Amino acid sequence: MSQNAPGFGDDNRALWTAQANLPPNIVPVIYSNGQLPAYGVNGDQMSPYVQLNYTGYRTIERYTTKTNLALKQDLSMLSPNISPYT
Repeated sequence: MSQNAPGFGDDNRALWTAQANLPPNIVPVIYSNGQLPAYGVNGDQMSPYVQLNYTGYRTIERYTTKTNLALKQDLSMLSPNISPYT
């Protein structure tokens, strides 16, 4: 499975935390001199707009394998009076 994610942070938690903690009137989308806004040094203190539009993206590849396994064993030698199929 291939998934694209924001380029900033180890997971998408920083994006959702920033979105929840940053009211839209705290920082502008971009300053008039072209600088990008932030109000702290942590990932959750960076504007979600900046995280989505200016930090690039990364592709996450996940590979999974699913296996079904069945095991049948005749244990009649341990108890000869019990039939395994009754």
